[in-house]
Amino acid sequence: MSTKRKKEWFDNDAFWRELYPFMFPEQRFTQTREHIEKVLTLTQPSGKAALDLCWGPGRCSIALAQLGFKLTTLKRSNG
Repeated sequence: MSTKRKKEWFDNDAFWRELYPFMFPEQRFTQTREHIEKVLTLTQPSGKAALDLCWGPGRCSIALAQLGFKLTTLKRSNG
């Protein structure tokens, strides 16, 4: 038996349409690769695999994939 969960603020598509440009401006995307490279330099991971629990547009996942990382992503579903 499936129970329906109560809708939360993040389920509201209108919220994301309105605030997306402010939360994720283009500059954040253009700077992501540089930021990821700095994080990798600081952390020196032993492998090239990453888990991304996607709560955004995937900008970090894209940068990691471009750097040769194997990504596993998990996105919450509205189902």
